[in-house]
Amino acid sequence: MFSIRRFSAPAGRPPRRRARPDVKGREEILRVHTRKVPISDDVDLSIIARGTPGFSGADLANLVNEAALWAARQNRKFVMMVDFEMSKDKVLMGVERKSMILPMKKRKTRRTTRRATRSSPR
Repeated sequence: MFSIRRFSAPAGRPPRRRARPDVKGREEILRVHTRKVPISDDVDLSIIARGTPGFSGADLANLVNEAALWAARQNRKFVMMVDFEMSKDKVLMGVERKSMILPMKKRKTRRTTRRATRSSPR
């Protein structure tokens, strides 16, 4: 019989699960990822690090990238603290959705297409 190795890494490979960084670790990771990003003077990386508990290094890199994209969409040369707050919301909660309420015109077209597909001969 074959033995099944569960929750362990293959021989010679370190395990994939790592401990999440603490506040100082997150601040250092943010410092590394913001090295090439033009940041405004109002940005305090320690505040961002304290506001992102449980974030991994990849999550923090994504946070910095999203903040830079948000600043670029606003036609700013520097990334501000507001951009980091918006990107934190996006990383935590996902992309902002449009309203789930359909306009009456769309509702009518949906009903007619459903009726047409149901009543069509198979």
